[in-house]
Amino acid sequence: MASRELRKIKQKNDKEKPHVRAKDQKKKPVLMLFSVGLLAIIVITFVGAPLAGRIGQKGRIVFGKYKGEEILFVPGNYLSRQSEIIAEQIRANSEDQNIQYQAYQVWRTAFERTVLHVAILQEAKEAGLHVTDEKIDIELTKTGPYVVNGKFSTEAYQSTSVSERTSTRYLFRENLIHQQYLRDVLQDKKESSKELDFIKEMAKEERSFAFVDFTFDDYPEEMILDFGRENLSLFREVKLSRITINSSGSDAENIHQQLVDNPGMFEELARTQSKDSFADKGGDMGWRSYFSLEQDFENEKDLDLIFSLQQDEISPVIETDFGWVIYRSDDAPRDIDLLDSEALERVTSYIRLYEGGLVEDYLLSQADAFRADAMEIGFESAAIGIDKFQSMTDYAPINYGNNFFFKPLRTIGEDKSALMQQVSNSEDFFKQGFSLEEDGISEPIIVDDTILVVKLLGVRTADDADLQNLDFYYPYIVQQFNEEDMNSFFLKSKDLEDNFNDVFYEYFLPR
Repeated sequence: MASRELRKIKQKNDKEKPHVRAKDQKKKPVLMLFSVGLLAIIVITFVGAPLAGRIGQKGRIVFGKYKGEEILFVPGNYLSRQSEIIAEQIRANSEDQNIQYQAYQVWRTAFERTVLHVAILQEAKEAGLHVTDEKIDIELTKTGPYVVNGKFSTEAYQSTSVSERTSTRYLFRENLIHQQYLRDVLQDKKESSKELDFIKEMAKEERSFAFVDFTFDDYPEEMILDFGRENLSLFREVKLSRITINSSGSDAENIHQQLVDNPGMFEELARTQSKDSFADKGGDMGWRSYFSLEQDFENEKDLDLIFSLQQDEISPVIETDFGWVIYRSDDAPRDIDLLDSEALERVTSYIRLYEGGLVEDYLLSQADAFRADAMEIGFESAAIGIDKFQSMTDYAPINYGNNFFFKPLRTIGEDKSALMQQVSNSEDFFKQGFSLEEDGISEPIIVDDTILVVKLLGVRTADDADLQNLDFYYPYIVQQFNEEDMNSFFLKSKDLEDNFNDVFYEYFLPR
């Protein structure tokens, strides 16, 4: 059985996964009025006057630095324009109605693009890369803001203020330098013919497999019931209310004394003094199981104390990681009825989350027994004997990670794309599967929460047409990898001071 400490760590990690702090979402509206493009998404939902005032006072927002140069927002600059472009793309294509998440996407992506832009301009300057005024003039007459109906408009140019013309010219110069840098670094590189031959050789040998998979669905209900019977105390429930104080222990003791003197004040004090998500409900937490509360208590004795409270009894002040807490038992503790479907599902979910080792051991034993039978009576007959379906894959080469330029690992007929995605990231599968002789059967292979037993059906040479496609795609493959490497180099550089999250929370989720 997984230890209590491991369960607490997992529960705590699961709580902390969301990118935007959940406790801020109810109390802190997104305030966002930086540019016209963002208004299309956000202004309908959120009020932006306070933030607009803050920006007006400071005039700029600095999200970080690259080699000392600020990555900042001011109206009309590179980051501002990128945010408008990204906001419009999300508005047009996204079905996600979470405005806060969309806002984070817009500004994080704009920030990263600006980091790359600043870094590239610095690299270009150090290399002496230069763009002539004549080149800028040509681009402005072709694609600039003064082009009307496909032609350069003298009237549009002359009606634009000098300051705006200067700003536009500066941005065009930067963009031309940026584009030239990318051409020099990414597009103008020559690929080695020997490297291409090597890639083709990797794609040349293809294999097809049969497999049987063992999943949690194969774990017997009787074993789930046995686990529930043996661990009833984990699933015991109690109906609770609580008051959380995060200022000091003495403040919590003062409130506790008020409750001792007047227990009927509990709901009122919860609404006015408590600092947690249950405050608005007068502290009401509803029914809670023992295991779901374990993460809240460093000392198991404190949790046992909560489960020993009589109905309407109030606990002493208990210190936790999130403050000082006073509990009230709203109903007597009760054991779950394992014959009830909801209770059984609760035990099942618990085993999935915290007792995967039990399930894995059972599935491995079933897979070992299946393999032994398959070696003796044949793979398909052994599968039929345990009422399992024999799945088959199409022919594919070694393609660890499902790289797009090789054939992906996929099943024939039935759709097991989610499982195949997991298998494509399994080193054990490729080591065992591509080492088998024809009709050979693998040892059980653990792929996340699934166990596979695999049989090699056949080996063949890829079609010439498929290999020839690599001649066409390979330059784009190289360019994509080079671009990913370049982006990673700049965005993970020690020269980058990334304060984005702190600044985002300050301006978008202000306290």
